[in-house]
Amino acid sequence: MLFQDIRKQIPNVIGSYTPISALVQLTQGFRDLFAIPLSELRKEDGQLIRGIQQGASNFGISTATAAIDATQRLASIVQSVAELAFDIVTPDYALQQRQRQYTRASQNSRVAGDFREGMAMAYDTFSEGVRETAQTLQAAAQEDRASGGTQWGLKGLLR
Repeated sequence: MLFQDIRKQIPNVIGSYTPISALVQLTQGFRDLFAIPLSELRKEDGQLIRGIQQGASNFGISTATAAIDATQRLASIVQSVAELAFDIVTPDYALQQRQRQYTRASQNSRVAGDFREGMAMAYDTFSEGVRETAQTLQAAAQEDRASGGTQWGLKGLLR
């Protein structure tokens, strides 16, 4: 009895480990793609079509969630590298930007109601991040140009 409970909790424990949570979600969705139709087939009423629909739905949701999670991690890594490079080039400007970022992060904590809303929120967040990064780089290049400095080796690229 105890071992069965432990065995049931292992996917939850492994899935809570952040670096592999997307892989666990994808695996669970793939399992649902086949397990739900098979369980419906074994029942006496035999609603196989309903089981296929549920399995495909669960698989789609799990796959989309895993893809969004992986994309979010990749975007976060790219943003962190860009911010590090920017901090190295202009250390005084980075402190002000980071304070604004923490204020915005506390204001934007919403939960999506369904899949479409989640995708729209993910796209909006990604677009906003790209737009803000471009504006920040443009402002820093303009400040450098106005001061006549040569801090930015890539300032010609940003024009």
